[in-house]
Amino acid sequence: MSMRGSRFWRLCFVATLMAVGVLWSKPTQAQVEVDIGFFYDGLAPYGQWSNRSSIGWVWSPNDVEVGWRPYVDGRWIYTDDFGWVWDSDYEWGWAPFHYGRWFYDGDDGWLWQPGMEWAPAWVTWRVGNGYVGWAPLPPAVTWSVSTGFGWGGFDFNAPTFSPAWTFVEERRFADPRVRDHAVNLTRNVELVRTTRDTTNLTVASGRLRNHSVNVAEVERAVGRSVPRIPVREVATVEATRGQNRSPSHVPIFRPVVTPARSARVPPMSARGSRAVGDAPPVEVHRSSVTDTDGRQRPDSDRASPARPNITNERGAPTRAPQSGQGPQEEPKAKKKGKRTDKPHGKPPNQERGR
Repeated sequence: MSMRGSRFWRLCFVATLMAVGVLWSKPTQAQVEVDIGFFYDGLAPYGQWSNRSSIGWVWSPNDVEVGWRPYVDGRWIYTDDFGWVWDSDYEWGWAPFHYGRWFYDGDDGWLWQPGMEWAPAWVTWRVGNGYVGWAPLPPAVTWSVSTGFGWGGFDFNAPTFSPAWTFVEERRFADPRVRDHAVNLTRNVELVRTTRDTTNLTVASGRLRNHSVNVAEVERAVGRSVPRIPVREVATVEATRGQNRSPSHVPIFRPVVTPARSARVPPMSARGSRAVGDAPPVEVHRSSVTDTDGRQRPDSDRASPARPNITNERGAPTRAPQSGQGPQEEPKAKKKGKRTDKPHGKPPNQERGR
């Protein structure tokens, strides 16, 4: 073989090694497909499933404290792949904070309706005057790649919806534990009025990206750069937990979800303690409810304890709270399924922020 030919093959060999190295170093997306029944089995150990006559099966978490609401126990991380992503402190957080919708029921508290589209977080956003706020999207709000959001006439500025919002100072937005810095709910009506809507969910390269909060503005408020956390897509729920977690990356499980392949119901859930809220009595929703144990009861037959009313199962606000009312300091309670393997040390405490 000539010297020129030998050199050519050496170059080809080196180029092949470099290409293999690039492919090996970059995690590929885990192509996993499940049907919606995967949620039924995966969430049953952590809460209760009930069947609503108008929207089907919904889920509620066990062992949450008085005044609990979604998207408080965890942190916001910034990624190049998806923008701002909610990183939950719960073992079950991979599903209800990235698929489906949340709504508040006057009798059962916060309920989650399963959905088939993954997002960094299904929330609406407000920013201004040194604060950042977000609130879970109700079932009335739809999303499609072609048309974006369909808001269904929902008014996120209504006083009835104010307890659903979580606000933090902008300089604390990228901190590890949101709950430590959440503003007291009694200020929500004022903060909704003095901030602007910045909800911005886009699609790029087949991925939903959340750029609702300008990362450069957060960096100015914080006084340092916000870390860009690499994403590692994994093929199982278990791969998001324990030793698989690292300060250098965040594992994300986002399977493709399809409709149920056959008629089925969620498995029986172990009933844990549930604390719903502390506010004035609310109007009763009268659609029938069926538990996983097969017992059916109309809402009208249940007592209506003192709880905050935010939305009904169609996502519509129903009744404004009286002036000055709203959850105050909340007692601590054990949270079943709370993750203790966060790379930032101790799990969040249960004290409400300022």
